[in-house]
Amino acid sequence: MMAANLAHLDDPERALEKLQECLEKYPTSPQRSALLFGLVWVGLQLRDASLVEESLDRLETEFPEAPQTRAARELVTSSS
Repeated sequence: MMAANLAHLDDPERALEKLQECLEKYPTSPQRSALLFGLVWVGLQLRDASLVEESLDRLETEFPEAPQTRAARELVTSSS
């Protein structure tokens, strides 16, 4: 996924753009939970607490049992 590559390459602002673009363009994508996880990760990189909180809330609401939700919770907990 291009957004994940951008985040790995220390371009979180561009990764954020791509993730948001994908979520908007493909709202029913089978990759939606991964895209939301990406927003949590990028939010942590950008130190944007509201982005992290909002994205984690969306993950927990839409995909309460998904592996990405558990991973996002762990990532947020370990980062605080």
